[in-house]
Amino acid sequence: MTGLARTPDQKHSGIQSLLVSDLAVAGYLGKIEVAGYAGITSLDAEALKADTNPDAKAQRFELITAANAGKHIELQVVAQTFAQTKKANRRYLRLADDKLEARAPTWKNQPYLKDHTTWAMSSQMGTILSSKAEAIGGGMAFQQKLHATATEAVIGILSGRWGKFSIGWFYEGAILCSVHNCDILTSDSCGCWPGDKVMHDGRERIAEFIFTDYSGKETSNVVIPAVQDTHVDDVKAALAAELGISNRITRTKIAVSNTKENAMNLFHRLAVALGLTALSEENEHGNAHILAAVEALRQRAVTAETKLSTTEGKLTLAESAVATLTAASVGQQIDAVLQADGYLTGKLKRGRDAEGKATASPLESFLKDLGSKGGLVVMKAQLAAMPVLVPVNQRAQSEGVASPALTELGADDDRELTIDNPYLINAAQQTGQDVKDLVRFSGGHIKQEAS
Repeated sequence: MTGLARTPDQKHSGIQSLLVSDLAVAGYLGKIEVAGYAGITSLDAEALKADTNPDAKAQRFELITAANAGKHIELQVVAQTFAQTKKANRRYLRLADDKLEARAPTWKNQPYLKDHTTWAMSSQMGTILSSKAEAIGGGMAFQQKLHATATEAVIGILSGRWGKFSIGWFYEGAILCSVHNCDILTSDSCGCWPGDKVMHDGRERIAEFIFTDYSGKETSNVVIPAVQDTHVDDVKAALAAELGISNRITRTKIAVSNTKENAMNLFHRLAVALGLTALSEENEHGNAHILAAVEALRQRAVTAETKLSTTEGKLTLAESAVATLTAASVGQQIDAVLQADGYLTGKLKRGRDAEGKATASPLESFLKDLGSKGGLVVMKAQLAAMPVLVPVNQRAQSEGVASPALTELGADDDRELTIDNPYLINAAQQTGQDVKDLVRFSGGHIKQEAS
């Protein structure tokens, strides 16, 4: 039984089974119509029983075998999918009796699903072809014609495994407490929950939620509900989320929560959580153990947080060191590229300051920034595209250029030199040297051929 659409987080079967109205008894009625298989056009619903006659069983097995082999078969089955009597169901949720007959047809053309999985296309097994309410002993029931088109549903029905049903709906009116007749969605409601035992007019009554108006959403095949294994708090939390009344858990039964019985329940739950047993409210020794256990837990939490903080600090230092090393390595690589692909190829030209010391090319800072942000590949591409400024290792082709007899000069020669050779001048500029110092240093190792 469900109001608003659920999310995948509400798929827990224990909770989900409390939010749907299921009919736990197999409810196939009359003939099962078969389409898509030559020779077998219908089966009696009795054929689904384990003790059916051999001929009916053989036909059923034949259809199952064909469907498993990939043959597309469709079924149309009439089933009793919902029943409501004066007796409360296990979920203590009820559709208004006076609207059952009028609202039953609203399930027509709605999805036929499995497990109320309304958020997944893969769960649709077919369509509800018709829906009506009929009187049964002490109440009303829904008879619906289901068109099963998915192979999974066809095999499930024929094998007899898919024989339990559950309906879901949209609620479209007030939801009343059956004991106090008030709207449970209002802020001043009674605070009852479905299944609560309430003293009213001098006698104990069980509260139900009554949906005053509703319309069909879907019908599902389900397995055995897990209601017996679900804690009442889970039921309240799931129902509150379904109806949009999440604050109800904190504002209901406040007076009861202060009773000794509830206090003892909380006391024992705390004991179980701490691994303690046989404790009572009057047991001072037990209370001392609880306090000691809580203090130990608190101390371990503080220690763990301290270790975590220390570890995070060490990690930050390590990351900083790695970043520093990485930056230094990148800087070295950039300098190497500037030297190899820039200065040594003549793409960059050094200058000299007022004191005669070599200075870097004005383009060097730009290229370093490019390399650090864009990477060495981008930096190399930029250098490759730049023109040669200094013809390194190229002989000058200048007619009538005079030059000293280099072979006659040594490093200690103090004669004044006049260097007019453009090749030597360019080479000196490129390497950041004084051309005269370069000539003296070269001594007899460099020859100049006069043009």
